Amino acid sequence: MITAGIDVGTRFLKISIVDGTVLIGSAVVEMRGTFKKTSVGAFDRALAAAGIKKRNIKKIIATGYGGHLVKKAIYTLKDSACIARGAWLQDRRIKTVIDAGGLFIKVVTIDESGFLEQSYENEKCAAGSGRFLEMIAESIDIPFSDISRFAADSMNPYVSTSTCAVFAESDIITQINMGRHGGDIIAGVINSIAAKTVTLVQGASAEGPVAITGGLAKVRHFRDELIKRLDHEIIDCPIDPQVLPSYGAALLAQGIELNRRH
Repeated sequence: MITAGIDVGTRFLKISIVDGTVLIGSAVVEMRGTFKKTSVGAFDRALAAAGIKKRNIKKIIATGYGGHLVKKAIYTLKDSACIARGAWLQDRRIKTVIDAGGLFIKVVTIDESGFLEQSYENEKCAAGSGRFLEMIAESIDIPFSDISRFAADSMNPYVSTSTCAVFAESDIITQINMGRHGGDIIAGVINSIAAKTVTLVQGASAEGPVAITGGLAKVRHFRDELIKRLDHEIIDCPIDPQVLPSYGAALLAQGIELNRRH
């Protein structure tokens, strides 16, 4: 059976199409304009990648911050449940997933059957998110794709002591105006997010191996910092880390039994 999962995040909409457990098509599209226009465009891309028509899709499950906007979904599930299932079916050694997204950092632990065990999230007003990193990069004219290169060149990463995104941004802008090197600022922000992530993992008493999903999973310097700070092995999933939640949603749409707790 062919099913689809749609993950509506704060910055991107992700769609995965599976046949059984095999990912046959996916798309990641930035949220621009109306939700309808974005979702139709993303669906068309995913269908083209899969080489199928929309009528071939039997069931859809939605997830993510805006999952409730997907009216054709048979269910809207918590992204943690989708992340757990998707990661486990990619690699059954994975015990924990760090979901490093636009607004939140989340730690998801997986039970022995491959379903969600627990989910832990950082404070909602914290300078520890992908969007915050993107905002700082924009303010110092560093393209997001070059963030890791600039951070790797830093000899003296700047450490901001503020845990609030508003105050941290003000602090960093002051440093920019004082002539602080952009690489030092970016490295400091990434290091801070990595440190907060590790604290969250430790607070959850999470076990390894660990996988990373979300937009920050594509920032090499962030991954490298986690490797330095975590005591657990980090496993790279074969699929695009941004589509892991939608992949898990598509799997759950196959009718695979949900953990009764979730």
